[in-house]
This record gives sequence, C-alpha cells and structure tokens, in this order.
Amino acid sequence: MKINKAKIGLITYKYSHLKTFQILKQLIRKKYKVVLLFEEFKQIKTKYDSSHRPNQFKKKNLFKNFKIEKRNFSSKKDIADLKYVLIGGSGIIDKKKIVPKKIINCHPGLLPNSRGLDAVKWSIYNGNLVGNTLHFIDSHIDKGEIIHQEISKLNPKTSLKQFYKYHYEKEISMLVNFEKFIKDGKKFKLNSSFPNKRFPKKYEKELIEKFASYKKGFKYLKKNLNRNKVIKKHFVHETAIVDQNVKIGDDTKIWHWCHISQNSKIGKNCVLGQNIYIGENVLIGDNVHIQNNVSIFEGVKINDSVFIGPSAVFTNVKKPSAVKKQTYVSTIVEKGATIGANSTIICGNKIGKNSFVGAGAVVTKNVKERTTVVGNPAKVLKI
Repeated sequence: MKINKAKIGLITYKYSHLKTFQILKQLIRKKYKVVLLFEEFKQIKTKYDSSHRPNQFKKKNLFKNFKIEKRNFSSKKDIADLKYVLIGGSGIIDKKKIVPKKIINCHPGLLPNSRGLDAVKWSIYNGNLVGNTLHFIDSHIDKGEIIHQEISKLNPKTSLKQFYKYHYEKEISMLVNFEKFIKDGKKFKLNSSFPNKRFPKKYEKELIEKFASYKKGFKYLKKNLNRNKVIKKHFVHETAIVDQNVKIGDDTKIWHWCHISQNSKIGKNCVLGQNIYIGENVLIGDNVHIQNNVSIFEGVKINDSVFIGPSAVFTNVKKPSAVKKQTYVSTIVEKGATIGANSTIICGNKIGKNSFVGAGAVVTKNVKERTTVVGNPAKVLKI
C-alpha cells in the first residue's frame, strides 16, 4: 500500500503548537502533501505539571513559513479528500467528525493498559511498562484499533528528565512513520483499564522514587509482557463514570449513567443497572445483581450473591446534618440476601444470610438469617 506523497491531514490547535510543528517538518521532508486542520483550542483552567514534555505553546508563529493548505476541522467533509489524518494536537474529537480508520493518534501510553491523561506519569507511578501506542480514533476514549506499540527504552543511568525526552521524541517518530506501521505494526496483549484523569500535583515528588523502582523492575516487566494472559473483560457503558483505583471483576456489567467512586471494589459476574451510585471504599462481592436507581454509600459491604431491587437506599450516618461532620457507620449484607424494591436500610445493621427484605421496608435493626421482614419499621413476617 503506497501512500507516500498522498495528501494527509494534520490536526492541531488554532495556535502555534510545538509537537505539531515538529511532526509537520518531518512529514514535509518525507514529501507528504500536508493539510493543517485547525481544532478549537480550549484553555486549561487548572495548572498542572507538564515537565514530562516541552512547553507546547511558548513559541509563536511556528506555522508562518509553511506554504501549505490550512482548513478548519468542523465536519467529516473537511477530511473527505484526505487519505489519512494525524493528530498533532487536539482535545477529544467530536464523534460526528470521526471517520473509521482514517484519524490516527499516538497515545503516550501502552493501550488499553494506560488510558486517559498523563499516561507516562501514571504508568511509572503504578509500576506499569511505559510506551507509546499508534492507533485509529473511534468514538470511545483510547479504544480505537491499535496499529503499533513500542516500549520506551531506558538504561540504569537514564534520568527521569532524559526518559521523558526520549518518550516524547518516540511519540513524534511513530506518528511520522505511520505508513510503515500500518503495513507492519506490532501489538502487545495487555489488560484494559479505565481512563486516568490529570496526574495530581501532590504525587509529583514521589515520581523520582517511583522511577528508580521502575528502572529496577524494567527487565522483569519486559520479560513478562508477552506472558500476560488476556483476562475476561468486564463491560462498562460509555455513559458510566468510574473513578480512580476501582477494581471490577471479570464478566461484570455496569450500565448507563452509573457512578463508581474511587477505591471501591466490585466482584465477578455482577450486574449494575441504570443510574446506580457506588460510594468510596464500598465492597461488593461476586454474582451481585443491583437494579436501577440504587445508592450504596461508603461504609456498606455487600457479600456474594445478593439481589438489590430498584430504588433501594443504604444510609451511612445516624443523624444526618448539613453542618456537623459525620462519622460513617457500617452496614453488612450477608451472602444470598434479597433487598426488595424501594426499601431503606438504616446504617449500623446486618442483613443476615439468605434473608429477605420486602419491598418498601425500612430496616432499623439487624435481620436474622433466613428470615423475611416487611413494613416500616421492618418486622419479621411469620409464615
């Protein structure tokens, strides 16, 4: 497939952008006909540490001396005549503008293991291999078809600053040589993760120490890379929000508009219906089914094989107040219990093994094993 000298696009901001400039120079040397495609630039409101790559907006008028075609990238029509489109700089591209297998990005992390922002920092911090991934853009964040992946090389004497520089330059090189990798790229078998947010400033000081540990374990990580087995995947709908450090078991399905808060753990083969909130540090076992509109707040532990009906609520404070600071009180739901629709579980209680809480019940005290409770307040139903 000979695409050299074809007309290709290069997406960038409406401002001088260093990475785009560096890519553009090399593409022109390779005799590509390049069209600059301008995306709207959204200024980042919060400051963050960008030491892992050069200042991208410091130099002005970088594109001034290039006599090339320039366009606004507003719709699919703007790229219809282009063979491929590379991303030099851009935010998340509107789904309406995406053409399958046309727009190519180089993500500074090994996908799907390191998705989202500041991938190189998160990879070092979490002890994962650092590398770049050339991939096609689709409607999902960092989930498009992978073209080629490379691990960022290092040696024992490499400093963190030097490593950042090499990693950044390799990212540019892979984009410029996209033709070669479309023909003959290599991919790794890696487990999937959720997209990361910005790397917190408070963790920056730890990166030097984390990088030293990364260097020590680098050979081991590389050696075991292709031994990784592809795990069974869980499913998370694109409208759901999953925070940092969440663990989700195999074959679990999380549906529309759920919010899973940080440090929570969900077991295997679970189903979470629409509009479910899972608070921080919540523990949910295996084979748990949670129906629509359920809220499970911090302090709650759900054991295996529990069914929770629609619109059930678990509280976690005894005396709610908008002013006074509250201490969370724990609640435990034992294995095999059933919580009926619209029921309320007051915190500090235990729902016994294989017990049944009837629809609309308000549980104010412990429920014994293998009993059925109904009403407000919930009382044992004698059958």
